[in-house]
Amino acid sequence: MIVIPMFFINMLLTKIILKPLNPFFREINHKGEVSYDFLGRQGRMKSTIQGTKTGMLEVFVGKDPMILMVRSKDGEVINHGTMVYVVDEDKENRIYYVAEEIRF
Repeated sequence: MIVIPMFFINMLLTKIILKPLNPFFREINHKGEVSYDFLGRQGRMKSTIQGTKTGMLEVFVGKDPMILMVRSKDGEVINHGTMVYVVDEDKENRIYYVAEEIRF
């Protein structure tokens, strides 16, 4: 019988204690991270890929480095440290396709 009243008292105390922090919580991005369009961006390979092997690509957005999971667009070998372009994406699997040069 003591647990139920204590629960409500603790809820009230928590609300009172956290009330001054409301402006801080409003500043936090509650809608998630900003989405970036990576198509056409240039980055440096962090691993060697070939065929359907998945590797990592480092892309800079501003001064912030981001790591993307990538595959070779044509299945060709792309070595570690090579500068490549993001040419396509698979939204379902969250994988980007890269090539050493953009072909039109």
